[in-house]
Amino acid sequence: MRAKGLLALLAAIALTFVVSGIAFAHIDSKTINTTTGLCSSGQSGCGSVVYGSTGITGTITATGPEQIVDYFCTHTPGDAAFKSYGGTYTLTLYSGGAPVGTDTYTATGGQDCTDGNNAVTGSTEGVSYDFGTGATLEYSLLISGVTAANCPTTFPTSLYNSTLNRVFDPSDGSHANSQSVAPCGPPVEVPEAPASALLLISGGLLAGAFVIRRRRSSLRLAA
Repeated sequence: MRAKGLLALLAAIALTFVVSGIAFAHIDSKTINTTTGLCSSGQSGCGSVVYGSTGITGTITATGPEQIVDYFCTHTPGDAAFKSYGGTYTLTLYSGGAPVGTDTYTATGGQDCTDGNNAVTGSTEGVSYDFGTGATLEYSLLISGVTAANCPTTFPTSLYNSTLNRVFDPSDGSHANSQSVAPCGPPVEVPEAPASALLLISGGLLAGAFVIRRRRSSLRLAA
């Protein structure tokens, strides 16, 4: 009887740890990279979202084992909520700059980016990673067809007044949105002076120097 009682106690303890581990797993927060640097949730004064060669970047903070899907959300002045941007996404998670997992999946467009809504269907979609007692990983999110060059025209400020990045775990329902920031801004171009203008300026400077030199020579002869 004592042996059975001890086994029952050990089983109850083990079950408690398993249930606690499940409840412990949770997505805590995420950041998004902008023209003014990483932007955290609730932070003000952030710039426009940066879409580089690896797409949208930032960090995800979570605890326990998580299955991560990530997608982009846009907002128009006429909408009450942010809506998911439909397309094919490739999410990569990094630890200390080294990739620890990647996955490609499809997000349905037009879904509210609020509460328990998830625009990605499929129980096997996403990148699985155990964040342990709490960790922060870097991420990159590529959207098929979107590049650094065409991001400003894909998400024009004339149509969208704000954007954000949403991360979701379909296994436990936990989620987090990044701070909402302005869409991709137009690339900064430094105008180059036309070659003809440069030639005219150079020629004018040389002619001016020649006239000054001749004048000085004439003054010396006159003296």
